[in-house]
Amino acid sequence: SGINAEYGDECNLSCGKEILKSWALKLYCWVLGPLAAIFNAITVIKIAYSVKECKTGGLLNTRLLICLIGIGDFLIGLYLTALSVFDSIIHGKEYCSKQAEWLSGNACSILGVISTIGSQLSLFSMTALSLIRMWAIMRSSLATPMRVNKRAIAKATVILGGIIAASLAIAVIPLVPKFEDYFVQGMYYDPKYKLFIGFPNKARHVEMLRAYYSNQNISGDTTWADIGNMVDKMFNQSYGSLKKSPVHFYGNDGVCLFKYFVRSDDPRRGRASSEGEIADVKGDIIVWLMLGVNLFCFLVITISYLMINITTRQSSEDCGQSENPVIARQNRNMQRRVAIIIATDFACWVPFIIISALHNLGKIDATDWYVTFAMIVLPLNSVINPLIYDNTLREFFDQLARSAVNRCLGVVRYLRSLLEARAEQVQFTAIEMTDNPGEGMSTNNMESPVTPTGDDVIMESPL
Repeated sequence: SGINAEYGDECNLSCGKEILKSWALKLYCWVLGPLAAIFNAITVIKIAYSVKECKTGGLLNTRLLICLIGIGDFLIGLYLTALSVFDSIIHGKEYCSKQAEWLSGNACSILGVISTIGSQLSLFSMTALSLIRMWAIMRSSLATPMRVNKRAIAKATVILGGIIAASLAIAVIPLVPKFEDYFVQGMYYDPKYKLFIGFPNKARHVEMLRAYYSNQNISGDTTWADIGNMVDKMFNQSYGSLKKSPVHFYGNDGVCLFKYFVRSDDPRRGRASSEGEIADVKGDIIVWLMLGVNLFCFLVITISYLMINITTRQSSEDCGQSENPVIARQNRNMQRRVAIIIATDFACWVPFIIISALHNLGKIDATDWYVTFAMIVLPLNSVINPLIYDNTLREFFDQLARSAVNRCLGVVRYLRSLLEARAEQVQFTAIEMTDNPGEGMSTNNMESPVTPTGDDVIMESPL
């Protein structure tokens, strides 16, 4: 079960297994990845150039945080694009035979770190930005905006430094060797040693070592370092130690994402020996901590923007500006923007948090949903955020839409003019045919003209 079921005798050259299991997911990643990378690269470059123009500390913090959101979402786009390349170009249909090296290799762990840093960087920055905006709106009438000075720069440095440090810690700590007993999921051995097939976890190692050494004192608390030493002693060391590599934290699936869904045999669950069996005794602290942090961030963002909306509307009413068409339009635009921010954050995080919680409580088994949720739902913000937090792309798409509409109207006008010209030509031809009924007709089919008589000539005479 668990990770061992992901790699076994069925993983051969003909099994056809791939990193991304459906064409829809492949298409989604190929489209969303480059779009997120391009959109956010544009946002970051534009904001970075405008930072030096900031005149107040609040504006400096706002632009730096939007830049940080763009960097985080750019990393998500980079992750999706790189994963698509590995899936479709580098591994393709041969992934099954390379799965072991992939899940225990550096490329997968680097992708996992990139995706985790990107998602947490973006989420923490959006949270800090919402708090700063709320604070600025609620104190706008009580304090003079701080000018950009050493104090403002130090404050911005602390905020950005804290967000970056927290995101890096969450992404990198699971790969630190000191914590391998908590995060390493299994071990991959040289395939020529048939004793260990697939990715045996710690429980499997302990069972085998107990049988080999006839020692029931080997418990589930045995460290990976001690297990490695005991395994090495099982083989002849004349040709060097046994080649092995740990299945790292991000190697729980081929997409190399942070592991929110914990299986019952996951190494991060607490374990203890009981009558020769290794049983779970507690849940996973890291997962619950991260779910709690992410839910807290969503609630802070929601409450902050609701407060901004309420405060701004109340301020307009107090100043008697609520009936002003310009102010009313600005308030409606802000309300729409706040609704979009809250709705997109809700759609991207809350369902995922609920499913993860129910899975880890054992109420449902959502293991098969993990890739779908993590690959489709969470990265959506990476494309949406540049359109919400910065005007550059929004203005660009507005101009593009107006240009497209104008071009369509131009084509319609051109076609209408052609039709009108054609109609006029047909009408003119019909008039000519009426005035000259013999034109264009064969003379063989025409009757001979009648010569008028004298009376006829007199009657037609103007005299």
